[in-house]
Amino acid sequence: MNVSGKNISRRYESFLIQTVREDGVPSGLVVLHDELEIPLGKIKLRRGGKEVSDKGHRGVRSVIGELGRKGLLGSTETEMKSVGDGRVMARGNKTGRWGRLPVLVRIGVGMGRPEGRGKEAVSEFVLREMGRVERQKVEAAAGEVWRLLERERERVEKELMEGAGVERRHGELKL
Repeated sequence: MNVSGKNISRRYESFLIQTVREDGVPSGLVVLHDELEIPLGKIKLRRGGKEVSDKGHRGVRSVIGELGRKGLLGSTETEMKSVGDGRVMARGNKTGRWGRLPVLVRIGVGMGRPEGRGKEAVSEFVLREMGRVERQKVEAAAGEVWRLLERERERVEKELMEGAGVERRHGELKL
């Protein structure tokens, strides 16, 4: 998984082109990953790419690097622009024809940290098979991950509606 960025960025670019063509709004990307720096089964949400540390996670670093290289890493200053041949790229500081590219959302699921902090101890810890109790704690976190995803979806929808001058009154959208 340490080089997952190429595959993820390629698939995200294809998905992004499809969704922008269908409704004019770029879809965001959520990366779900293991997190050594937080306790087993706990959840941490981060928004952003290069401006937020990857905490040494090589898979996250790979994803951020590839998205950035392809111009697909959203920030509050990014817009989508057509570059021909069916491709879109992020650039500039204004909202353009494609709208702003949503900021990358990263959800880390805690796996705790091994007692040793050396490279070998960490590698062994990360690559070993989880025990039954550890697995149960991680699986129990799924409900919280789902709630975070729902809150993020609502937050992004609200931002998009506000940016487009759309109001929501009594559950209805008003243009």
